[in-house]
Amino acid sequence: MVALPEGLLGKLAQLSGYDLILEMDKVSRETGITTSEIEVQIARFKIGGSQQDPIIHTEVHEENVNLNDLNPVGRSPKFIQQPQQYRMKYNPASEAKEKQMQVKQAILCESCGSPLGIPDIRPIEIKCPSCGQTEIYTA
Repeated sequence: MVALPEGLLGKLAQLSGYDLILEMDKVSRETGITTSEIEVQIARFKIGGSQQDPIIHTEVHEENVNLNDLNPVGRSPKFIQQPQQYRMKYNPASEAKEKQMQVKQAILCESCGSPLGIPDIRPIEIKCPSCGQTEIYTA
């Protein structure tokens, strides 16, 4: 893990909420460090810990899923009748803007009830950013 400069960590440690999210996203894109690693470094900085703490390597396992082999969920998502009353732009990343332009429908998460903007493509795999629940819909 690459250690961020203490000056930058001090600046990040003073931010909170949406400002912190935006700044961490910017730093992540510039340095290639994930936002999770940035959060760990900020936490260590706040408690006065060393940036040279043991490095934990995590392996990322990417699984390719063939949607044709899956069984349909058997239910359709619960659609929102007036999606314009919700703010569907929950991801501040620049690549998310392209996905946000594809949003044609709005549904509620089956698990937590959060509103989610989705394209009208089926089958579709949806992962809720609030609770992490993943659902696949064919209808």
